[in-house]
Amino acid sequence: MKIISVDVVGVPVAQGSLKRTAFGVIHSNDKQLKAWRDSVMFELINKKPNDWDVDAAFSVSCEFRFMRPKSHYSTKGNGTLRPAAPKYKTTKTDVDKNLRAVFDSIEQSGLARNDSQIVQAICSKRYCETGESPGASITLSSQP
Repeated sequence: MKIISVDVVGVPVAQGSLKRTAFGVIHSNDKQLKAWRDSVMFELINKKPNDWDVDAAFSVSCEFRFMRPKSHYSTKGNGTLRPAAPKYKTTKTDVDKNLRAVFDSIEQSGLARNDSQIVQAICSKRYCETGESPGASITLSSQP
């Protein structure tokens, strides 16, 4: 089994919403999405082992990290969370749309011929811990 683990720093961008223009169909957040997918591809390509099998089935694990809004913190300026601050990130973006951007990045990076080779996906999203940067921890594991 081969494993690729990367940590991509930056705000995760969802892929899913499309809009029609006179020039065709584009993602409504195209500029941010392209930059995010480029970051994911860069990290994956840099960690790709020489003997990675682009035809193999593999599993993907992703943990997306997001910054908490300022409203979650005390107004006293000491950086403590309010007692009512939510534990889980249940607001946008949707975890499946974040995952879709990662899947397409995997395919575009040349680690798979098609994202249909992904046979298992484990995904979560959460708020950053103190001192932690937003981004995603991504692990690909080839399957025997």
